[in-house]
Amino acid sequence: MTYKVKSVNSIEEINWDNVDKAIIDKIMWVHTPNNPKAYAQMVFIKDKGFMCLMTAFEKNPRAIWTNDNDPICDDSTLEAYFMFDKERYLNLETNSKGARKQAIRYNRENKTYIYNNEFKGFRCTPHVYEDHWTVLIEIPLDNLLKLYTNLSKDMFKPGFTFTGNFYKVHELRGTPLEHYIAWKEIINPFPELTNTSATGAKLISIS
Repeated sequence: MTYKVKSVNSIEEINWDNVDKAIIDKIMWVHTPNNPKAYAQMVFIKDKGFMCLMTAFEKNPRAIWTNDNDPICDDSTLEAYFMFDKERYLNLETNSKGARKQAIRYNRENKTYIYNNEFKGFRCTPHVYEDHWTVLIEIPLDNLLKLYTNLSKDMFKPGFTFTGNFYKVHELRGTPLEHYIAWKEIINPFPELTNTSATGAKLISIS
């Protein structure tokens, strides 16, 4: 499974209607009625960085928490995982109010939250509509390279590959709201997103 990240020269060129969708439809662990449909889209702006737009068709998404590092897993969230160097992966999760959980990690235990660092984490901008909600995640290269010091800006060009996954999650355990839906299914006997098996799908930046 490969997702081709559309490459553009400037943010003004982005037309999300023309960007391929990574369909988030692999239902895992809990099978409840009316699992929301969701998808992710990505573009790469030359020499600038990535923009990731995620969409969930869900009315009135639960969003109790408002601050970064709140337990937003109790809310409805959209989440992206990216592994750029085959060692450490980013997980970028947000609810429909923009509260974030953002970390760079080697595994579940070895992690560093990044929204309190020098660049205040990656910006997530949510919008709630009548029948769906979206979040736009901005990943500037300059900030990405502060986390991945073993990478260089000139590596990020058409043909560069990395791994990742996208999720629609609501971890309010034991309720009708609970669900775990992924672009690439995780084979695990119990709910667990934060391990390297979460990054099993290749993404390619290509013009």
